[in-house]
Amino acid sequence: MTSYYQDVILFYQRAAGKSPVVLHVEPDLWAYLEQKAQNNNASTVPVQVSATGLPDLAGLPNTAAASPKHSCACATSYAPNVILAYHFSTWGTGTDILYSRPADATVSALGVTTGQFTSRSAPTSISPSPTWTDRDAAFSNTSTGMVAPLGTTADDYRRSALYISAFVSDRSEASSHLANPLRQHQNAG
Repeated sequence: MTSYYQDVILFYQRAAGKSPVVLHVEPDLWAYLEQKAQNNNASTVPVQVSATGLPDLAGLPNTAAASPKHSCACATSYAPNVILAYHFSTWGTGTDILYSRPADATVSALGVTTGQFTSRSAPTSISPSPTWTDRDAAFSNTSTGMVAPLGTTADDYRRSALYISAFVSDRSEASSHLANPLRQHQNAG
């Protein structure tokens, strides 16, 4: 983890400037952490943070919840122009709504669950960024033999919008879709 955090700090140092820069943090990281968390809380997932010995990480807990706090601190210290977008995946709960196509009530409940996980884990200054499609579907079909839906249907988009709406209802800010934070940054500056 030491080299990972050194790379994060280097990113912030190089990204510093006046123009907005979006740091879209590892797309599947939070889904895996959500699945490993106890009681839907990232602070229950061990991750080497302050144990790396890096001065910027001193005093932070050695849990997954400390990583976004570190990113926010780095943004403030090194590059306030960086907009953090932590990806959340619709399969982080263990139910992938793109494949299982559950009922709307289930989709809403799953969105709230992910919203609660993110609220407990990531500062509200981080813009959540959702998954709209299965970008790995062709890879799955050709490499693993797993039959994945190659086309995203209107109903899949509707379900995704329902999930995101439920997610956002549990957060104090709107989901970014990676465009909104750029607009917010431009309007603020």
